[in-house]
Amino acid sequence: MKAVELKALRLEAGMTQDGAAKAMGITGSAYAAYERGTKPIPEDAAYLAERRLGARGDRCRDEETVLALGEAVLLLGAEAREELLANVRRETVLKAVAEVTLARCRGSVVEAIGERDARIRQLEGR
Repeated sequence: MKAVELKALRLEAGMTQDGAAKAMGITGSAYAAYERGTKPIPEDAAYLAERRLGARGDRCRDEETVLALGEAVLLLGAEAREELLANVRRETVLKAVAEVTLARCRGSVVEAIGERDARIRQLEGR
């Protein structure tokens, strides 16, 4: 994905740079660098932009509902989960669980990087 394509997606979605960054789960400064073209857009960021900013019509209309469904499914026992899957489109439930898992992993990585950076600053200050 090119920087101009990323900007076009954001503008079509009617979002600010900060809003787009939040929707993608990245920092505002990283998003701005991608859109300016000063930093190459990684494949995973391009994928998230397409999914979350509306490219190809794939974006879920209500991300919060999807995340809530995914959280709920993860809390269910195996029997209740199978009952839910029998009554709801399996693809919808599995997509929700995948989104929650991705959000949790991304959050863990961001937290770990923040802790590492804080430790580096602490060590450099000594």
